[in-house]
Amino acid sequence: MTFRAPAMGTPWSGWRLFRVRGRSMAPTFRDGDIAVGRLPGHGRPPRPGDVVCVRRPGELQMIKRLGPRAADGRFRLSGDGPASAPSIDLGGVSECQIVARVVVRVPGFRFGARRRQ
Repeated sequence: MTFRAPAMGTPWSGWRLFRVRGRSMAPTFRDGDIAVGRLPGHGRPPRPGDVVCVRRPGELQMIKRLGPRAADGRFRLSGDGPASAPSIDLGGVSECQIVARVVVRVPGFRFGARRRQ
């Protein structure tokens, strides 16, 4: 789920909020967290080791960690958690497929059963 930032020229210009779904980036990001992303063209470009939100044709947006660049210039992708698909299965992305570079994690609401007091 993507939350749209206000229009250009506001203090939020160049930023986007993303809700984290799933466990593939645990423990860095947990299901329900909010990831604050810096849009391309704002701040420094992404580099290996950064956490980014990417979109590939025909797929949902995903939050993954960038690995080294391959000879074709594409970044390898990986998840931080054991629930993530292996990096060989995730493949790579070009810089134009990076939606945002994630710079902050805001702990979110945790879904699930709650014990009554």
